[in-house]
Amino acid sequence: MKSYILLVFVTLLPFTDLFSQDTLSSFKSEIENLIGDKRIVLLGEMSHREGNVIKTNTKIVKFLHQEKGFNLILFESGFIDLGVISNASVDYRENLSDAIFPVWSHSGEFQPLLDYLEKEKEQFKVGGFDLNFSSDFMYSNFVDSLKAYISKETIKNWESFFYIFNRVINEGGHPFKEYSFETYLSEIDKLSKLVDGDDFFLQGLENYKEYLLILKSGVFDIQEKDFKAKMCNPRDIQMAKNVLYYAKKYPQTKIICWGASAHFAKSFSSFENDEIREFNPMGGEIVEEVGEDVITIGHTGRVGSYKYWFEDLNEAKEIKLSSNGALEKSYSNELDDIKIINLNNYHLKDSIFSSSSIEYSPMIGKWSEVFDVLIFHKEISPMHSIEKENIQFDTSSIKYSYPLLNNSKSSQEKKSIYKRKGLK
Repeated sequence: MKSYILLVFVTLLPFTDLFSQDTLSSFKSEIENLIGDKRIVLLGEMSHREGNVIKTNTKIVKFLHQEKGFNLILFESGFIDLGVISNASVDYRENLSDAIFPVWSHSGEFQPLLDYLEKEKEQFKVGGFDLNFSSDFMYSNFVDSLKAYISKETIKNWESFFYIFNRVINEGGHPFKEYSFETYLSEIDKLSKLVDGDDFFLQGLENYKEYLLILKSGVFDIQEKDFKAKMCNPRDIQMAKNVLYYAKKYPQTKIICWGASAHFAKSFSSFENDEIREFNPMGGEIVEEVGEDVITIGHTGRVGSYKYWFEDLNEAKEIKLSSNGALEKSYSNELDDIKIINLNNYHLKDSIFSSSSIEYSPMIGKWSEVFDVLIFHKEISPMHSIEKENIQFDTSSIKYSYPLLNNSKSSQEKKSIYKRKGLK
């Protein structure tokens, strides 16, 4: 009965509570009004598989940079990887493409944003907030820069440490048969003391330590059917810390975060689903620290299809109206391609209803406690893959420093060329 009553309520919502996109200018106007003077925008997507969502988010990113003064974008990709390459003076686009996870960098819809970031690289900086490594080669530059802090007399004592580092990144495992896990963590602490004063490397080592702890927990080995949302909590906490690192390091910077809507959620504490209530997303951690300076934006859709970048179009999964949440079903006869829903509007703020805006799974709860804004799409279209040839990356110009500053102790340049086999 509860869900039925809710469906009627949402269906009868007056359209004056929603914002239409008749033109791009009106869309920008409504986005501008909602964002206001916020300093951090968490820009989500349902499942990393929607082509038109990437296009919409790209428009929002360009608008925020050009007209609202946002000057740093952080992707759900490696904190270390994107931090290392952000000052590359040559092959910037290629290096950026490699350091951002292929769910975006290998999609055709994402290429205009890469072009834009290359064009605006002096005024619009790029970083990452994920503790996972997203590149096949950037960690080598990180290792080389760490070694610069170790004296020549003691460098041999660190051979085992960097040997394991190499295996962890390349093999995705934790080979600690000859070198105990606890001993390895203590070595990280020792290295952290050596790089004390360079907080990018300190933060990078904290990410590496947390990555190892997650590996040891066995989460990555769990079958999908046995996975629980709360198993993401350690990763989300560290990702929030990475965003806050940038926010505190550069207090005048205005930040856009690009990633999965589930991570950018504020809280699921009001939800009926027991599993999702135990999930503590990074969005909530950031809001708790920064407060009203943050706005969370999600997406949802009525019908259409979606797929990963590596899948063929015939593998795209269909979105059926019958499997939608009450919110999505209430717009079954909607004519506009896009509508912006302000979840903080008094009609919605304290309402309990179902939505399928996260991974297309209808869930009942107070959605205003999850997102501030939902962008509703009449139809979802799948992303399209691009052909990527074998590329030779020249990283000789990369300086080991902060994405926004060039004041790292280890500012030396090291010539190195890495080859990566392209993927579709």
